[in-house]
Amino acid sequence: MDPVVFTLLRSGLEQIVDEMTLTMVRTAYSGNIREAMDFSAAICDGNGDMVAQGPGLAVHLGSIPAAMQAVQARFGDEIGSGDVYMLNDPYCGGMHLPDIFLFKPLLGEDGTIAWLVIVADHVDVGGSTMGSRSVLSREVYAEGIRIPPVRLQRHGEDVQDIWSLLRYNTRLPHMVLGDLRSCLSAFHSAEQLFRGVLAEHGESEVRRYFSDVMDYTESMLRSCIRAFPDGHFRFTDWLDDSVTGPDPVKIEIALEVRGDALFFDFAGSSGQVNASINSTLAFTRSSVYAAVRTLLPPKAPNNAGLFRPIHVQAPAGTIVNAVEPAAVAQRGVTGSRVVDATLGVLAQVAPDQVPAASEGGISSVRIAGRDEHGNAFVIWDSVVGTWGARPDRDGIDGCSNFAMNVANASVEIIESEYPVRIHRYGLRPDSGGAGRFRGGLGLVREWELLDGEATFVMRADRTRSAPWGLQGGQPGARSRNVFTSGGQSNELGSKFELHLTRGDRLLHEQASGGGHGNPLERDPQLVFHDWQNEKISSQHALSAYGVLIDDGKLDLAETRRTREARVGHKGDDG
Repeated sequence: MDPVVFTLLRSGLEQIVDEMTLTMVRTAYSGNIREAMDFSAAICDGNGDMVAQGPGLAVHLGSIPAAMQAVQARFGDEIGSGDVYMLNDPYCGGMHLPDIFLFKPLLGEDGTIAWLVIVADHVDVGGSTMGSRSVLSREVYAEGIRIPPVRLQRHGEDVQDIWSLLRYNTRLPHMVLGDLRSCLSAFHSAEQLFRGVLAEHGESEVRRYFSDVMDYTESMLRSCIRAFPDGHFRFTDWLDDSVTGPDPVKIEIALEVRGDALFFDFAGSSGQVNASINSTLAFTRSSVYAAVRTLLPPKAPNNAGLFRPIHVQAPAGTIVNAVEPAAVAQRGVTGSRVVDATLGVLAQVAPDQVPAASEGGISSVRIAGRDEHGNAFVIWDSVVGTWGARPDRDGIDGCSNFAMNVANASVEIIESEYPVRIHRYGLRPDSGGAGRFRGGLGLVREWELLDGEATFVMRADRTRSAPWGLQGGQPGARSRNVFTSGGQSNELGSKFELHLTRGDRLLHEQASGGGHGNPLERDPQLVFHDWQNEKISSQHALSAYGVLIDDGKLDLAETRRTREARVGHKGDDG
């Protein structure tokens, strides 16, 4: 189509999804949506293929196709104007139960023109643990209310039975129902903007744009893949354990590059486990899509065209393709490891484009209890995160990795609204993997319960298997958890549930990003700059990079001699 019209339509639709995002942030009740932005917005065409997305979670957006198919299969010809559909069932197009999908069809003269889509992480949907994110649940039935595709609104009116069912199955109905109203408000503003686009360009032109923009993204990715060598490649990464047992859990990928397509096979991965870290195949695919997206230019359109050259398969009953009724509440950590493993295998075909491993996924924290008046509270306070080093620059410190893209919760808001004090929050010095480009620093966070009792749920990883580096870059630091109660401190694993009483503390040191390239090739001035900003110590500068900082000054002459000696020593060792 005409490139000017193409650009205008692309900008118009991106404005719509941005407006949906802003409406959610301004109107949501819960902190995990309002501040951490744990939600995603998108527009799909009449067939349910995503054509535009907002600044949400990459691992959410790639899951939309399965959810759309479930809604269309259930309602088919019954889809009506003013309807809003919802689902969260992981085994019917969803991801995990707190992630509730909402869909609103926009109808035109020739049927459904588009769908507005929001998927948001809700603060509590019932289940055995307040916050609905137990790491110990063994079946999906214990994790909350399962919602198959149903109508939340019909012809613009609430389906009261569904709202009542939700109200009676969450401990925080004012927040959950309020956040659903926020989604409906976002739909309303987006629909008004979309009708304006239709009035300006016409239905046929908008439909043609939908087709063209997906073809455009597909063409970009296929062109990128054609530059790769054909062949078979493998990579293996690990989760610390299965939660209920000490053995590590394997994520193994076999990649075949064939012409302009990528074929990923997870056949060597571990079986599903008796805990909640299992991933559905839809979520695994979404994680692969997120990693492959890094191969495209940042300004490339994000839509379903990206999915077409990518083929993902995994045996049923594995950690990456769990079958019902496996528990999946904490599947995010497995998705993060799928992202890392996908990057690891892609680094073999595109070494100059792929970053090193990130922190291994956000450290998901839920602190839930009841206040002095008996009212329930749930704190969403995940520790977010860091990037692995990239081929041409350092990893980003204290920022969610690209696949998750959520924000850290505000210390001030947590301390003002809940009986919790944050004693420590900051970057973890010396943690970034050494390399020509340094891995991002992990974060440190420490919580204390000030009053009453609460349940503390931690889902982290990388206490055993460090985030790997590339091209000679060193691994990032591993994570660490220390629980202090009654004056006694004990180091814990990466996934656990604790009962807290007044004065108990939990210190979390997050894993960091892997390095990229030989550390002895890092610019000494960059090392010195990191030291000046207290990101590394002088001891680490010398041991990791061979850079001498003496009395607050960079000694270039001694740095040169130290590095030459280390290179020579390696040569003598063969």
